[in-house]
Amino acid sequence: EDPLTISKSVKLVAQGKVVICATGGEATVSILKGEVSFTGFSIKQKKSRARGAFLVNGGSLTLNNCKVSSVASSTITVKNDSVVDIKDSVIKARGGNAVTATQQSQINCEKTCFCKCKLTALSLRSSTLGTVKQCVLFENSQTGISVTDQSQVSIDSCLLINCSIEIASTGETNIVKGTTIDKTFGSVGISINL
Repeated sequence: EDPLTISKSVKLVAQGKVVICATGGEATVSILKGEVSFTGFSIKQKKSRARGAFLVNGGSLTLNNCKVSSVASSTITVKNDSVVDIKDSVIKARGGNAVTATQQSQINCEKTCFCKCKLTALSLRSSTLGTVKQCVLFENSQTGISVTDQSQVSIDSCLLINCSIEIASTGETNIVKGTTIDKTFGSVGISINL
């Protein structure tokens, strides 16, 4: 139940059902540097007013076949020039965004479900680069994917149900292809500003 702080390269593979669940006010897992990967874990942050399940301040994080959730803040917060790869996972955010990426970070999501987010499933800010491929986004209260500032995103072969894509970025290239947007509750599927 204690939070983890990782500052070196490590590969963690769950044998059976393994849950990391911090109950304090810190992020469940904080990554400062190194190449870090989790395979087959359930990572949770259950305390309100906490920092979420992951705080990536440096290095890289790879999530394979993981379930990640939090009840406060962003479930996964990515800063600086960090790189996060998420594949075959489920990301939930009952208190905020599923993923918030800022500064010059990079997010790559493939075959992942983003659901039950109080705010946005994927929020790209500053000069972030994002790739979202073959993902499903549903039951997100506000927006599926939000791209602001100078961020750029490529959305390919995704399904968005009851959520939309909002691009308010001056980034050079934002791509949406092969994607289905269904049941937007009367709002537009894709909103583009700037």
